[in-house]
Amino acid sequence: MGEAAKLFTRSLMMGLDSAVRKNEFAELTAEDVENLPYAEAVEYLKKRDVIKKVDYNKLSDKMRFRAFTASRIADGDLLKRINSELIKNVNDGNGLKDFLSLTKTDILNKVGMGAGGQGWYWETVYRTNVQTAYNTGRMMGFEEDKPLALHFVGIEDARQTDVCHSLSNVIRPYDDPLWEKYIPPLHFGCRSTVRAIYDEDELPEEWSSLEGIEKPAKGFGTNPLENDSWWNELSSQVARAKEYGVQGEIEAAKEILISKESGASTGGILDKSSDEQEAYAKRAYEEIRKKNAKSDIAKVAKSSGLSKKEVEKVRNHLFFEKHNLDKGFVRFDESAEIANAWEALEQGRPSNLDIILIKHELEELTIMEKYGYDYKVAHLMANKKYPWEYLKKGGWTDDNIQAEIERQLKELL
Repeated sequence: MGEAAKLFTRSLMMGLDSAVRKNEFAELTAEDVENLPYAEAVEYLKKRDVIKKVDYNKLSDKMRFRAFTASRIADGDLLKRINSELIKNVNDGNGLKDFLSLTKTDILNKVGMGAGGQGWYWETVYRTNVQTAYNTGRMMGFEEDKPLALHFVGIEDARQTDVCHSLSNVIRPYDDPLWEKYIPPLHFGCRSTVRAIYDEDELPEEWSSLEGIEKPAKGFGTNPLENDSWWNELSSQVARAKEYGVQGEIEAAKEILISKESGASTGGILDKSSDEQEAYAKRAYEEIRKKNAKSDIAKVAKSSGLSKKEVEKVRNHLFFEKHNLDKGFVRFDESAEIANAWEALEQGRPSNLDIILIKHELEELTIMEKYGYDYKVAHLMANKKYPWEYLKKGGWTDDNIQAEIERQLKELL
């Protein structure tokens, strides 16, 4: 897996452990997990049922991608910093010979990538990724057992940034839209986190005011569980990756891993011809409509994390109800991708893309019912939160997705 990927995965598991413990367990602590050898830490958390097997099996691919992205961009940063130092050396009146007389350690220390306490750049990169993974784990744990509220915990010292200072001790409901954009880290080197509140006695008489809250650094703060954002590079990373000529490598790695995770590997139904997919979809839809609804709903709810009531609504929306479409008041056409995702959810082996798909459908239905939009508009609006069709293609950043959706919405509205 590589040391960086192991570090990120361990941090995510520590976040999971911290979230589900609620400080009520007398046995091993998160610090103990950190000190365990990697394989033992995994087994410890799996035995504790902190993480489902189906979720754990996805972690290594995600963390490989995060580590690969961070490392390839950092390689480019290193060369750029060394080149800048060389130019500075010449501008200061020194020649190439003087620069080459520096040892490897001297050069690396100058650009912040040395060892022995001199690697401030590496520390910033990996500390930020570790913090992201840790807080992602906490959010995954909270989703398993939803708290009443979240409490933003900042470290109030001379190093605290304005954005974290403005949020310190803010307490808001767990489902408050604030947490869609303000989950730490909020900037490079961020040390803040959020804690869950389950006890009503801990809730404030009034929710914290949001007046004066600063914006996170660009690309930071998004809830890591929304839009499956682990697969998304920061806009600054994309720009640097393109500058260094490695964006193609990163997108290729992403495409391979997402295809693996989505079940679209060689031999899968989604690799078949359109005729074969169409026949499969018709059979699958007929089978779904004949199945025991109660059992089917319970299985999909368990795999997706949605409630049984939510799954029932999505099931009816996709497979039973009629809608006002271009060709009349009819059911949706059979889709091999939806049938494949539903089957994976029912069998307890969903990919993240399958879960994003069912959440997209729930969001779409909610928008249609709550606001009265037709299917086309509701579908686009649901894509803003759960852009399944863009994520499955790969090569899209969150900024590009949102811009494309806004463009299409303007054409319809």
